Amino acid sequence: MTGRRTRTGETTPSHDAGSTRRSGGESHPETVPSGAILALLGDQYTRRLLSLLVERPRTGRELDEATEMSRPTIYRRLEQLGEHGLVRTELQFDPDGHHRKRFHATVSTFDFSIGSQSIDVSPRNPDDDRP
Repeated sequence: MTGRRTRTGETTPSHDAGSTRRSGGESHPETVPSGAILALLGDQYTRRLLSLLVERPRTGRELDEATEMSRPTIYRRLEQLGEHGLVRTELQFDPDGHHRKRFHATVSTFDFSIGSQSIDVSPRNPDDDRP
């Protein structure tokens, strides 16, 4: 298989025009430290972007149109969410040679439990059937 190696050690295949490639945020959300999730969710811009992506996948342009954030802010927050496995990116290739990134939430809800020493956070993905 040809492609490039990701940080998680998986190979991302190369594709021709008209195909889709997944990249960014490939780590499973359950591996995210609770402190990192709490820090991300403490930011109003990050919460807004994640909420929009839980509704449906969107491109950067669609996120720009749906918010009053600057594009650098949007992409910085998306990068942080991707690094922690809460958002994944698909690169879509059009037959005319253009391409765009579409961002997908990999979580839809979080379960929080407060213990004597810490706060535990468990992300749930949109397809999770836990009660």
